[in-house]
Amino acid sequence: GFARQPVQLFQPFDFFRYRSMMALPLIHCPTALCAASIRLLLSAVLVTVLTSACTPKVDPAELLARAEAALVANDIRAAELGVKAALAESPADPAARLLLGQIYLIQGDPVAAQGEFERANRGSAADAAQIWLGKAMLEAGSADELLEEWRGGAFTAVESTPEFQAVLARALLIGGDQEAARDAFKRAAAGSSTR
Repeated sequence: GFARQPVQLFQPFDFFRYRSMMALPLIHCPTALCAASIRLLLSAVLVTVLTSACTPKVDPAELLARAEAALVANDIRAAELGVKAALAESPADPAARLLLGQIYLIQGDPVAAQGEFERANRGSAADAAQIWLGKAMLEAGSADELLEEWRGGAFTAVESTPEFQAVLARALLIGGDQEAARDAFKRAAAGSSTR
């Protein structure tokens, strides 16, 4: 019948056969993975380039105009998103900072509004920003700070405006100076101010 095969407990190590088996995955598999990774990366780059090339840039002034229109329409959330989009395109825009501060005041966050008005105060919207800064300071409970800055000359550019005189009158009233507050209210109503 059957011829018996001798049982080998220890097989001789075939170095060349082992090396060729181990080299195959190292040569072919990583290269295939690497090629697939490169194709995937190139596809992602191509999609990004094509998407950015096809998406027209929106002018920050147009975004700001849309935000102002949304605010007039009482769509506060759309106004906030619009002005933040404008600021993403032009972070130093004082008009956008001023509008964002106004939105924050409407939303009941006078501290955030104050920060935006301070940023806007450094630019071309400085006069309007100072008036709004005074309003935000009042809303934040900083009437004493407002009066201190006013006495230090921080609001001289807008001091004569009726809007600032109304803010000043409220601050003086909160500070307990009723006579000065009454005078400021009169100046606000008359539309002119003298210190």
